This record gives sequence, structure tokens and C-alpha cells, in this order.
Amino acid sequence: MKRFRQALTTSLVVLLIFVMALPALANDLAKQQADYEKVQKQIADIEKRIYNNTQQAKSVSSEITRLDKEIHQADEQLSYLESRLQTTEREIEVTEKELAEAEEKLEFRQEMLKTRLRALYERGPISYLEVLFNARSFSDFVNRIGMLQRVVAQDVTVVDSIKVEKASIEDQKQLLETKRNELAGLRRETDRNRSAIVSRKAERDSYKNQLAKDRAEWEKSLLTLEKVEKEMEALIREAQSKNPDAGSGTGTYTWPTPGCTKINSGYGQRKDPISGRPSFHYGIDIGAPMGAKIVAADAGTVLYAGWMTGYGQVVILDHGNNRSTVYAHTSVLMVSNNQKVLKGQQIAKVGSTGWSTGPHLHFEFRINGAKQNPLNHVKRP
Repeated sequence: MKRFRQALTTSLVVLLIFVMALPALANDLAKQQADYEKVQKQIADIEKRIYNNTQQAKSVSSEITRLDKEIHQADEQLSYLESRLQTTEREIEVTEKELAEAEEKLEFRQEMLKTRLRALYERGPISYLEVLFNARSFSDFVNRIGMLQRVVAQDVTVVDSIKVEKASIEDQKQLLETKRNELAGLRRETDRNRSAIVSRKAERDSYKNQLAKDRAEWEKSLLTLEKVEKEMEALIREAQSKNPDAGSGTGTYTWPTPGCTKINSGYGQRKDPISGRPSFHYGIDIGAPMGAKIVAADAGTVLYAGWMTGYGQVVILDHGNNRSTVYAHTSVLMVSNNQKVLKGQQIAKVGSTGWSTGPHLHFEFRINGAKQNPLNHVKRP
């Protein structure tokens, strides 16, 4: 960027010198043309940088939009995982309570069983004698023994049942713990991904801002080029006024692209295809394939053949009587400065140089250097 600013400063200094020197160079058109072409080639670098900057800005804007969507998706995923974690935590809390209750039940039943078994063991056979002595009959004795056995058996069954229930609750708790750990891991990973996306977006936002600053600086420098354009018009008027018969034109004009008559963009207000901003189109864009033939609309003298800001490779013809035509964005120039040309003579080939979105001829018609609607002077076949 620093190197570019130095080059830009140098270009503008040269440009300023050129503009200031125009009056002094008024008697030397050839030198004016050469100096102007040097400046235009230096400025071409600015054009290229602005175009690339615009394309990069579009790409970065699209990337930022995509990153915003990814951040939104990550936020939704985090919200979903947080909700799942909270639900799992509640389920674990409930399971822990159930497990605690089951453990209390098991401990209570086990203590009851231990007490009963301990009493039977301590009393031993005497308990049978007590049962026998207290029994009113043999059948009552048998019933008492059977009832005692059933009570013990039932306690054992309940204890076993509680153990199974406790084991099931523990398994469920373990599953929930595993689930919680998995969800927590997913949440951490999603959070890391979101942080990475946010960081990437911050970088792209910063880059987009820098692009905007660079573009503003370059566009500011291009405002100076408008002065050059005005000086070019003044140069054309001055050259034509000094030698009004130099063009030797017929006064009638032929279509500049034989066989190609489609007009892609007419004369007047439009949305600029490069910058996207409203602008006035001072010519007509004739659609034609790359390398198609471009001919002189009328006989005349080549006032300028070379590179011009925005126009790319351009030919300007002086037809005399203060009339001139401009042929821009060409791929190949087939004439040189001050050369005489005939009406219908090939002077260049269609291209896409300068500020252009594709092969076409930008054609202008000027009177006293001022731009006119070409269709008011050149009849389309």
C-alpha cells in the first residue's frame, strides 16, 4: 500500500505538471499527445486497482454475509444444546432423588430382614418351642411356622426387587451422565467454532473497511482525472481551431462497426456497470465480438491514438469543421497520431481495454470537443 501511495503521488505530480504545462505545449500537438499518453498509462494502474478493489469488496461482502449466517446457526445450535443440557440436568436430578429413595428403601428393608434373621438365629430352636408352647394346636403350630417363613421370604423378595430397581436407576443415571458429557462436549466445540467464525468475521470486516478506505483514496485521485478530460477536450478544440481543414471529412458518417449494429448501452443517464453508481453515458456501446473490425466514420486525421483513462486503447479522429469521433476499448490500434485516414478505413479492432465489462466499441461524437449523441449524426444500418 505504501509503495502504491508513492507511485500514486508520483503519477499525480506528473499529472499536475502536465496540466500546468498544457498552455506552454499548445504549439506542439505531438508532444502533448505523447505526454498525455504517459500520464494515462500511469493512471491505468489506478483504474485496475479500483476495479480489483471493487471485486474484492463484493467477494468480502458475500463472505461476511455467509459468516453472519454461520454465526446465527451457531447461536441456534448453542441455544439448542443449552436447552438439552438443562433438560438432562433436570433428569439427572430426578434420577438422583429416585436413586436416593431406592437406597433408603433398600437399607430399611435390609435392616428389617437382618433384625428378623438375627432374632431367629439368636433364639435358635427355643423359638420353635415357644411357638409350640404358644400354639393352641398342632395345626396352629404349623401355621405359625409357615407364616414366619413367608414373612422372611417376602422380605427377601422385596430386597431383591429394590436391588433390581436400584441397579436400573443407577444404569439410567450413568446413561444420563454420559449424555450430559456428550452434550457438554458438543457445546464446547460449537462455542469454539462460533468464536473462530466471529474472529474470522472481525478480520473480514476490518479488511472490508480497509478496502473502502483505499477505494475512497483512489476515487479521490480520479477526480483529478476529470480535469485531464476537460483539458483533453480543450486540446481537441484548440487543435481543430488552428487547422479546421485538417480532417478533410465529407460531413457524412458511416457506421463504425460493419456488420455489428446492436447497441448495448445508449447515450444518456444509466447505472455504471463498473462502479454501480448513477452516471451519464456520453456515447453508445456497440456490441461486437473480440477483434471485430472498427472503421473511421469519416475521413480525417488521427488526433490521438493511445491509452486514455477509462477508455483503454482509444482512437480520436479529427474530421475538420470542429467535428471529431472517439473509438474506445479497442484491442488493437491500427493507426498512429497525426496519420490521415479515409472514410471506412479500418483504424482498430474491437476489444475490452480500460473500464469495460466485455468486448464492445464505445463510440462518441463531438462538436468543438463537447460530446453529442452519436445517433443524431451517424445513421445505424
